[in-house]
Amino acid sequence: AVDRELRRLVRVAEAPRSVGSSASSAQAAWTLGLIYLHGAGVRRDPALAQRWFDQAARFGREPWAYAGLAWCYIDGCTGPPNPQAAAGAIELLRPRYPARADFLQWVLLRRQTPLQVAKPGVNQDQVLELPQRQLLERSAAAGDMHANIEMGMDAVSHDHLAQAAQYFRRAGPNSLAAKQNLEQLALRGSSPIRPSAPAPLSP
Repeated sequence: AVDRELRRLVRVAEAPRSVGSSASSAQAAWTLGLIYLHGAGVRRDPALAQRWFDQAARFGREPWAYAGLAWCYIDGCTGPPNPQAAAGAIELLRPRYPARADFLQWVLLRRQTPLQVAKPGVNQDQVLELPQRQLLERSAAAGDMHANIEMGMDAVSHDHLAQAAQYFRRAGPNSLAAKQNLEQLALRGSSPIRPSAPAPLSP
């Protein structure tokens, strides 16, 4: 089934004269990039993922491809990380998906800025302060799933459990990580938090 779906996506991506020159081709190429980036049913291949993202973005018909390219430039899918290229891809993404652009900008800056100790003390008492927090807060407020998870984890590190639960719930029912984090919070006897309802199954 995985092989059939991969072949179908490749056919759709390559259907026009040039990959990415139609909306359906660009979307198929973007999906192939995600599959190889995350190893969804295939062996993970970041370099191949970046090639598909690049083709999906070529004509600007699939803005999400810029998010994939930004991540690859941040993470170094085909070589050393390239912050300048990542910043360029983020700015191309921003007009359509500003919340995701803010999150990726935060990731980029976080890779370049060391975490700061916000509370002194012995190691187990230290709390690390998030760099460029305002970017992450803005992305989370606009509904970005991963930004809300990061804000939730930061709230947990400061022992703000009720606030953490709000962020995890705001991440949405499709986030397995957020659901599991809520369940972990519910296991803390001093917390009134209860697990969220299971995420609905996709049709």
